Amino acid sequence: MLLKMYYETEQTEPFYSLIDAFNIYLYRNKGISIYQRKSYLNLIRFTKKLFDLKINPPVSQKFKERIVAIEKRIKSNQNIVSLVWLNERMGELENLNSTV
Repeated sequence: MLLKMYYETEQTEPFYSLIDAFNIYLYRNKGISIYQRKSYLNLIRFTKKLFDLKINPPVSQKFKERIVAIEKRIKSNQNIVSLVWLNERMGELENLNSTV
């Protein structure tokens, strides 16, 4: 939930700090199943990529190419927590790009 809140409010420092702490937690906690670990690591990875685009969008054509590349990776990956939320954020970035 914090990850989503920091993403939505564009709080850069807390966002990246949470990602680092969450990664460490996932790797150190041996009680988490491999499936859950992969699912959460994928959420972190894709959310970070979308956040980077949201905060520092590249020029128009590169932006579209990067969104399409991320979208392909997400669709090809089955183990992602909060997939609906990620797809909504991707849609927002695509809409942002089309209005610029």
